[in-house]
Amino acid sequence: TIFLNIYGMQRDARYFEQPDSFIPERFSPESPLYQHKHAYLPFVSGPRVCIGNAFAMMEMRLLLATMAQRFSFTVAPGHTVQPVRMFTLRSKYGMKMVAHQRILARQLA
Repeated sequence: TIFLNIYGMQRDARYFEQPDSFIPERFSPESPLYQHKHAYLPFVSGPRVCIGNAFAMMEMRLLLATMAQRFSFTVAPGHTVQPVRMFTLRSKYGMKMVAHQRILARQLA
């Protein structure tokens, strides 16, 4: 069995400036922060790439765009976010969020 430390790889300062900061632009090939296309591997890479990769990425973009359009999110008052380093990144106490509905232009008309 071969195990890749994805958590460690994705927080390696050689590939990501300020690795523990939320900077989503770093994953865009057009961004000057973009370093290496194989530094971020949620579905692995190469000939044995996950067959659901393209669908999952499309679905996630659609979901995130819809959620960001309709809601703004904040961490719930009094909730502590404490990252736990496991096979995937998790918060020790979960991630309690509060969704605030946005007023869309079409709702005003």
